Parts: sequence; structure tokens; C-alpha cells
Amino acid sequence: MAINTPTRAYKEMASKWQLPLALLGGTPRMRQECKQWLPQLPDESDEVYRIRVERSFLFNVYKRTIVSMVGNAFSSNITVSGIPEELEYLEWNANGQGQSLTEHAAELFYDILVFGKCHNYVDFPSSNIERVNYAQYKKMGLRPYLARISPVNLIGWELSYNNGFENIEHIRISDVDVRIDEDFCEEEREIIRLVTPEYIRVYGRPFASVKNNDAGDFKIITEVPTKLNEGMKSGDIDISPISSFSYAESFDQYMLLPDLSVSSYGKVNSIYLFHKKSIEEIKFGKIALPTTSPRL
Repeated sequence: MAINTPTRAYKEMASKWQLPLALLGGTPRMRQECKQWLPQLPDESDEVYRIRVERSFLFNVYKRTIVSMVGNAFSSNITVSGIPEELEYLEWNANGQGQSLTEHAAELFYDILVFGKCHNYVDFPSSNIERVNYAQYKKMGLRPYLARISPVNLIGWELSYNNGFENIEHIRISDVDVRIDEDFCEEEREIIRLVTPEYIRVYGRPFASVKNNDAGDFKIITEVPTKLNEGMKSGDIDISPISSFSYAESFDQYMLLPDLSVSSYGKVNSIYLFHKKSIEEIKFGKIALPTTSPRL
């Protein structure tokens, strides 16, 4: 069996994830997989079917519910207490890349709601010293961190049992490694991480050019939100983050990209109202708004 061959248990679970993953992909994913989720009617011509698919929109109650449940569960930050001082950093840097413990836990809860399970393990930065003592550990700044593994990527595992206790002999994680060549084109390869209690090995295929990665003539536009909204509406800009109200005004002209947003768990605190007088004195007055931000 090849190292990238999923286990039978994984295949059984993956077959049940097709619909949730398609729903999370929203309208673009449902249209892309239209043959499965929007089947062509027996007396429907290809052209009529194409038009029906293009005019179909998914009202994504499922994704909204998932995101809402995660947001409600982690609207307040997790606080850590009663742990050694050298591990307190996990509260604000759980994964070693600046992700807070609250954000990390929210991702795990998201996996539970979608896949029915989540995977998390503690990893440790590599060093050129085979063994380090506690003094070296502190001096080098080596600190363990938490690593989330998507259930989609954990394709294999082996367990053993000792006196009724379950031990993990190894896990296999599927991933994609991407690099940029000298012509600024992406190359990618499939890699498999074999993780055991003693070591981690990486198996990878040769790099290959990403399909449909044509060299294009792109222009990056740096503008304030109001200008981006106007550019998208007029057609001068092809792809851009825009305000939610701007999307609502012309939703039939846009296609949302899945899993991409400027969002936050909990309070955002990005809009402030400043005033010199009390609320009672200004409640019938005028409020000045910046011209660079979308209207309220």
C-alpha cells in the first residue's frame, strides 16, 4: 500500500463529508458540482440546464448556522490560569504563528460541527541540537505549540493497545506544498507527513506547474473601501473585497468566494463615535462620517 493511500475508516467518513463540504462552498461549489447536487431533468435541454444552474443560488443556512454557533461559543476570549509561567504564552500564541488560544479552539469546534470530530496535537520546533536541557530550552526560545489537523487531511493512522490504554503508533497527514518559481508561477506537489512519537518524515512528489496558471497582466489597486465598492459596481475592478451592503445592492452581479472574509470572533471594535458633549445634547444633531468608509 502506498503511503498516500487513505485507510478504509477514513474513506467511510469522507463519503459522509461530501454534502457538508459542498454546502460550505456555497453557490460556486454547488454550481461546480451541479451534476451531483442540481441534476439535469430528463426533458431538459443542455442549454436550459446551463441557464438554470447559472441562475441558481444557495441560501446558505447551514454555513450561517455553523459560523453563528462558533461565534457564540467563543464570543469571549479564553483565559488561562494555574499553569506554569513558561506556558502562559499559549493564551495569545497557541500555534506559534500568532493565533490565540480562543481562535485555535474556535477552529477545532468548527471541525467538530462539520466533521463530527477534530484533531489537535502538540508539536515542538526543530533545532540543530539533538538533545537540550532546560537551560538551553529557555535560552533558545524553544516552545511547544498546538497544531490543528483538518479531518480531511488526516488520511491514516495506526493504533496499539497496552493494558487497555490506546497508543498512537503513527498518523499520516496529506498536504500540498507550494513554491514560486523564477517566473513567479506557482508549482505544487503532494506531500505526506508521517508523524510518530519519535520522528516526523515528509514524503513528496516532484514539483509540477499548477494547472491553468497562465501568466497574466494583473494590476493591483490600493484604494479605500468606498472606491473599491464603486470600482466593482462599475466593472472597472474584476475582483476585490467589498462592503456587505455593497454586495447586497448588486448581489446578482457578483459571485462570492468561499471561506474568504474580513471577520472576527467576538467584538471587532473598528468603528468608534467621538463626541465632546453628552448623548442627550447631541442626539438630534448631525453625525459626520468619513468619506473613505462605506455608508452606514
